[in-house]
Amino acid sequence: MRKVTALPSHTSSTIASIVYTLDTINGWCIAIQELDIHPNEFDPVPTIIDSRLAYTPPSSTRGSASSSPIRSSGSSRQSESWGEDEVNDGPIGLCYSHPYLLATLPDNTLLLHTCKTKPHSLSISPGTRLWGHTSGISDAEITTRGKAVSVSARGDEIRVWELEGRIGGSVELRPRQQEQDESALIKVPAFDFKKKNKVGFDDEMVIVLQEGHDGRESLMVYDFT
Repeated sequence: MRKVTALPSHTSSTIASIVYTLDTINGWCIAIQELDIHPNEFDPVPTIIDSRLAYTPPSSTRGSASSSPIRSSGSSRQSESWGEDEVNDGPIGLCYSHPYLLATLPDNTLLLHTCKTKPHSLSISPGTRLWGHTSGISDAEITTRGKAVSVSARGDEIRVWELEGRIGGSVELRPRQQEQDESALIKVPAFDFKKKNKVGFDDEMVIVLQEGHDGRESLMVYDFT
């Protein structure tokens, strides 16, 4: 599982961030690598002048989030602790928007990390478990305003999370029941847990793309009122 983002800096360079999971002997871990990319005046191919890597200690979803210090490295050399055994309880989704790194876990929870970048080093904070969902989580997204939105596999449970200040606090959004004027409302079909629901949002609304048993998709829009 891998996710790539690009963070423009105040100079002529660009910071590309790659977030991914790795299987380990004791479970799994999350790693993030940053590449400092500079344009080359005499070559169309840009130059990578620095690479920073950090990763969490091995952990398992069946256990609690690790509170031990996070190891970091100033180079891209991988640890020797990577294992080859396949682990089925690792994250099913990753979302990264600096400085927040959010992992979706198969036990109906989210795991929140914060990342700190220095000129020659990168570190990840210990994970904070976010509880609240009563069923499997299909997708989650982060904004730059310190909020995250997650949607259940059924598509009927949406939570908005505060990532700044009161970490772990969330507000549940549920679709309103259909009233008399059904012609003005969109009927939501039954959803399959195996289908992927996508979520996106801004300061005023949440948008969920849901997929039904028959493959048809429905676009649901909710406001924060």
